[in-house]
This record gives sequence, structure tokens and C-alpha cells, in this order.
Amino acid sequence: MTSEINDEEGQRAIVETFQKLRKDQQNMSAAISSLEAEMREYENVLAVVKTFNPDRKCHQDVAGTLVAISAGDLCQSLEKIAENQKSQIKTLEELMVTKGKEIDDYRKEHNIRFLTAEEAMAMRAANQK
Repeated sequence: MTSEINDEEGQRAIVETFQKLRKDQQNMSAAISSLEAEMREYENVLAVVKTFNPDRKCHQDVAGTLVAISAGDLCQSLEKIAENQKSQIKTLEELMVTKGKEIDDYRKEHNIRFLTAEEAMAMRAANQK
């Protein structure tokens, strides 16, 4: 009886760890989507600001403070921000690939497989008997 309890606890721990790994990967995916949306916004603003005279006065919100800046300086700032966003996205994508390999290795190591709907229904029916 004790070995059954330990085995059940072990299986529960394996499933919880697997679910945590998948949740981590989903969080990375959400962060990438958010960064990509932000980057598109910066690129849209940059496209508009590039049409301005470089000496034109613009205002930029910096940490809740409105700062006067020339359009040329604003372009440079926005380009740096967009490049930084691209770099962050690339890093997160690399981490996602690594996390995917980790999940796959964990799945193989613990013989985790996903059931089809028919297999799940068959198991439920067998357990109800």
C-alpha cells in the first residue's frame, strides 16, 4: 500500500513538473507576442516621425515626464528601442527552443504521452467499471 502511495505521488510530481515546464514555455510565447506588438507600434511611430523635418520639435513621454526632443533625435531613440526589442525577441525565441527541447527530453525520460479523445474516453469507461 505504501509503495502505491509513493508511486502515485511520484507520478503526480512528474505531471506537475511537466505542466510547469509547459506553462513556462507558454509564458515565453506570451512575452514574445507582447514584445512583437510593442515593436510594431514603435516602428509605426518611427515611420511617421521619419517624414518630419529633423529639426522639428517633438515630445516624448519618458518615465511619465513629457520631454521636448527634435524629430531627428527621436528617430534615433526609436530605432535603438526597436533594435533592442528585436534583440529581446531573438533571445526569448532561443530560450523557447531550449525550453521545448527540455520539455521533449522530460517527456521522453518519463514516458509521457498525450491521449487521443478516444483513448481518454476508453480509460474513463474502464475506470468507471
